Amino acid sequence: MATSKKPKATIVCISHLEWTDTLFQRPQQVMSRLSKRHHVIYYKEWAFREWIHGKAAPGSIAGLCRKVNSSLAICDFAMPLPRFRNHLKLFEDIGHWLALRRIRSLIGEDFGGPLILWYYFPVFLELIRSLGPDRVVYECMDNYVALSHNTPGSIVAGVKEREARLLQRADIIFYGSQTLMDERSGHRHKSRHFPTGVDTEHFARGMEGQAPLPADIKGLQKPMLGYWGAVDQRIDYAVLDRCARQRPDWSIVLIGPMVTISERDISSFLALPNVHWLGPKAYQELPRYARAFDICMLPFKTTDEGKYLNPTKTLEYLAAGRPVVSTKIPEIERFYSDMVAVAQSGSDLVRKCESILAREPDPVEQDRRLAKAKGHSWDAMVDQMEKIAMPLPLFSDVS
Repeated sequence: MATSKKPKATIVCISHLEWTDTLFQRPQQVMSRLSKRHHVIYYKEWAFREWIHGKAAPGSIAGLCRKVNSSLAICDFAMPLPRFRNHLKLFEDIGHWLALRRIRSLIGEDFGGPLILWYYFPVFLELIRSLGPDRVVYECMDNYVALSHNTPGSIVAGVKEREARLLQRADIIFYGSQTLMDERSGHRHKSRHFPTGVDTEHFARGMEGQAPLPADIKGLQKPMLGYWGAVDQRIDYAVLDRCARQRPDWSIVLIGPMVTISERDISSFLALPNVHWLGPKAYQELPRYARAFDICMLPFKTTDEGKYLNPTKTLEYLAAGRPVVSTKIPEIERFYSDMVAVAQSGSDLVRKCESILAREPDPVEQDRRLAKAKGHSWDAMVDQMEKIAMPLPLFSDVS
């Protein structure tokens, strides 16, 4: 007999992002909230080379899991054999067989209600066949094929082939980028656009003047242009380099871990005396850093590597009350042009920053930014996604 009360589902989340407090992004925000109502297993796969170089999480080679709360398990799994740029499929199959055993054991401990596979990245698609889920969700955050163009051709081809299969198989597709969703019209019937959310109360603390600034930013020269998030290949370092050289009296501050690049790749930029990379910081600390920023930046490339972004940090910056300047990214122009100064070129970015810095801070503008952020809470967004991904008919046969 059906019941009107939803039982807990088990969600196996396949992500490309490590669960860490220093890069707490969309998958973490969504899954932490879903875990309040369902069992969640968050699976992050590490490549063999990442484990060899010490980048993989501790215990990942053994497939160890840790609990974030009673309903959320983080399972880091390092592939135990090298795949040699995807040329040895057998080694990948062995690794996934071992990972499947671990995931099955976790499902056996917590299983209840329907089983949902929730993908953030097209990897380990064998789970669909092996687990026979009630629903497959693909939450697409970026153009992964474009981001893999600097990797060997075999990897690019693999990402493209797997994503095509996942787009076809998924029951529902969530997009962070309206631009990317519009370009994939063949799947429009099962696609929904959810740009991003924000914890407004958390970041609004950046507007409070009582707490001291962090020691590593307190003594830097003002005015200060700041960025937080992944320091990766999507950032337009040429634009930032030009800005730093043209205005040596400004401090350019980057906060976040280096992902997919190394210090060597941007060494000439980092060597500039007014450029400061402060490394990764805990999510809880970001509002304190926001207080030091005179302008927050969205300095992304306008090529395919960056053009599909709808950055989570946009609303975080606005919730902190800070002026925001962005490169010409379609999602920013479409949804935030009333709040964000969008630069048409590198020189225009400098001009827009100069214009903002020439004006006195306006409390009315701060309140407008905060009001914009308040309309996009993570809680409301996840509630809507849950209703679409796990509708009541999915639970109707559970007594």
